[in-house]
Amino acid sequence: GAAAAGVVAEAEVGEAAPKATVFVCTSSSCTGDGAEGCLKLLRELAPEGVEIRETGCLGPCGSGPNILATPLLHEGAQGGKEVKARRVLHRDLDFAQPAGICFTGMKTEEEVALLAPWGFSDAVGTQGPLGALKMLLRSSQLDQVPWPILLYVGFNVVRLIVSLLFHLDLMNVIRDTAASLEGTPVA
Repeated sequence: GAAAAGVVAEAEVGEAAPKATVFVCTSSSCTGDGAEGCLKLLRELAPEGVEIRETGCLGPCGSGPNILATPLLHEGAQGGKEVKARRVLHRDLDFAQPAGICFTGMKTEEEVALLAPWGFSDAVGTQGPLGALKMLLRSSQLDQVPWPILLYVGFNVVRLIVSLLFHLDLMNVIRDTAASLEGTPVA
């Protein structure tokens, strides 16, 4: 009755608020990681009622392009990290950024399928064993750590295991091998 008429009148007067907004980081690091392509892809795939906007740095730099999907959902969203609301000052942008879920490395339709809770279609390839493994990696948030740090930590984990099992330090093996190669003429 009266409540429904009020909603119709409100929708006719002003533009309807989007049911979701996806912010794409366009800071220098994400621009280098493909933010323009991400913006284009999201705009092509966005369902009706989902707004795609540019924003400032979402972190973690080096793992981009990074996006923020809003509103914050407490169920159904996987593969991203919850972030709190904050104020954004970036280039000519100055606005409040709402709380939401931050996703990294958004470059393919398969990755855009992570936005299914916000109305995007679920791509084929996100199911099955490989899809489950990708989701596990995203949910662990290891994909948000820059690869040099992962390489360093991974090497040291292997070094520790080799040391415990074989009482051998990989750094000494590498150093000895490098020293022997320096004395050997290169063919």
